[in-house]
Amino acid sequence: VARGGTAVAEDEAPCRLRFRVMFYDDREHDCIVDSPAIYKLIEADIAATSVVVWLGISFAQSASCDYLRRIQAAAGDRRVIHVVVNPSPDAAFNARSSLADAADSDIRAVHATSDELFAALLAPAPPDPDVVVDNPPR
Repeated sequence: VARGGTAVAEDEAPCRLRFRVMFYDDREHDCIVDSPAIYKLIEADIAATSVVVWLGISFAQSASCDYLRRIQAAAGDRRVIHVVVNPSPDAAFNARSSLADAADSDIRAVHATSDELFAALLAPAPPDPDVVVDNPPR
């Protein structure tokens, strides 16, 4: 986890999520990702991960497909859910197609932009008429 460009120890992180930002050898790449070290972190993280969310990744570039394959390999026999959030229906198809044995993967598609996804997740739920709250929060 990085905070203002400074690494934060896992036990200091505010939640159990680990965010990763991957760039493809652009100007800022070395400021964010140490390529050899990132693969070691991926292997360590995947051991305790049940879901990986891919926001806005099309899997049309070989680098993103390589990250997906490395995560699958690091998971070994563990089944990890991959949620591909992208308005294009091709993104999840591309992800599945990049794997040698897509039948052993659990790739799910959310056809939305990340902004749309977060807006939907943060929107208040409509009241359910079948749910009765005995002790409403104060």
